[in-house]
Amino acid sequence: MSIVRTSRSQLRDEASSYIRSLILSGQLIPGQYVRLEPLTRALDMSATPVREALLSLRDQGFLQLHPNRGFAVVKISPQDIADLFLVQAFAAGELAARAAERLPHELVHQLDELSDELDRHAEQGDERALEVANDEFHAVINRGAESPRLAWFYAEAIPIVPRRFLTLVPGWIDGTRWEHRIVVDRLRDRDADGARAAMSAHIRHVGELVADHLNAGGAWPPAHAEAIPGHA
Repeated sequence: MSIVRTSRSQLRDEASSYIRSLILSGQLIPGQYVRLEPLTRALDMSATPVREALLSLRDQGFLQLHPNRGFAVVKISPQDIADLFLVQAFAAGELAARAAERLPHELVHQLDELSDELDRHAEQGDERALEVANDEFHAVINRGAESPRLAWFYAEAIPIVPRRFLTLVPGWIDGTRWEHRIVVDRLRDRDADGARAAMSAHIRHVGELVADHLNAGGAWPPAHAEAIPGHA
């Protein structure tokens, strides 16, 4: 059953996520030209949002536009990925510092509960639920910072990690469980500098783990159109 889509920008973002996953999983290789028609069929979309997605990915450095030939895939190295996490670490650290000054006690308690959920899902091997809890943990902090433009930059700094990937990275689950607890402790203490340092270190560490995984030959999961939001 199809889900009703509400905006062209949502369609563009869905298409961008799918095409990024094709590139990162190796289903589209460096130098290969990306054709519009197969993408519109796979995504069950019109050409307009898919074309906008290709232009967006060109701006992000995933594709290069060759006049009269089309969009070709650009090689993405593990160091490129680590650098994107480094940029995100700055925004995440600043958001955590601001949240330390503003976050009400009930939301700090919610972060404790989300940390407990992470532990439980990790022990049960429920990777999907673990990712959801991880996303919500960061969302609570970013909303609590009351800095929507910085939160937007945080999200845009690395819109490339596909679902089901981080749980494949050795060390991510255990590191995240431990590092989230440190962040919550700093937020509870209203320690802005400590929260900034803890969150920044956490995001940098994730980037290092991802880069190490890719350097060791680890792969991204394959992309499937049905896994993109908006598809049944």
